[in-house]
Amino acid sequence: ALEETRRAKAAEAAQRAKAEQAESDTLADYRASTDDAIEQLIGSKPALGPQEKAYLEKTLQRWKVLADRQGTDERSQAIRAEGYHRVATLWQPLGQADKARTAYETARDLRKTLADAHPTVSAYQQDLATTLNNLGFLLADLGERDEARTAYEAARDLQQKLVHNCPAVLEYQRDLAGSHLNLGNLLRRSEKADEARTAYETARDLFKKLADANPADPVCRYNLANTCNSFGVLLRNLGKPDEARTVHETARHLQEKLVQDFPAVPAYQCELATTHNNLGNL
Repeated sequence: ALEETRRAKAAEAAQRAKAEQAESDTLADYRASTDDAIEQLIGSKPALGPQEKAYLEKTLQRWKVLADRQGTDERSQAIRAEGYHRVATLWQPLGQADKARTAYETARDLRKTLADAHPTVSAYQQDLATTLNNLGFLLADLGERDEARTAYEAARDLQQKLVHNCPAVLEYQRDLAGSHLNLGNLLRRSEKADEARTAYETARDLFKKLADANPADPVCRYNLANTCNSFGVLLRNLGKPDEARTVHETARHLQEKLVQDFPAVPAYQCELATTHNNLGNL
């Protein structure tokens, strides 16, 4: 009887592992198709046509099934939280800001519960910070700048802890620098120049450190150039043209090298053109 019980438990565990693996494979496919949809359908077009919207709606329905997933175990909570986060990223380009906000807020609450319950799991802290940053971006677009600032600062605080605990993880450092850049852009639009300057300088220094340490990573150089450009606009608005010119020219130099190294990437050419435009305006 004991042997039969052991075999039954082993068979049950194997079946559960098989089902979880199948689900993981499905999730990987969903993530890849969603990322591709965001990049190919949204990132390269000024407006969405019927075909693009139909594809996004189809992708959205897949994630809504996962967002409605039942279960109180840790894995179910994590999958449900990701489902709501992904649903929000798809509602946003479809022009459904209110639905996107609700989904982001639900994902935020679910991910905060996971992060609080499992404080040593870095992935949960990182996921929560990502949702907070996306929510902050949406709130800023909606003109709710105080709420956006709260979300950005919460993301920044989480990322600072991740960098402190795992200083060798490039992604954590990059995310932290990005949160400082988001704060700088928000504070500049809120006409809080001194705080914006501090945020930009922090983001610039972090991105420069990353770019110097990882010269083969174009993303670090791209982010550094974008930070310099935004900082230059602030300096121009503050009546500091010489400082503004210096940082814009730094951005231009970085972008010229990116265009030279990656001539097939349109985004690098576009950002270089923007920098020339900023210098012309200055």
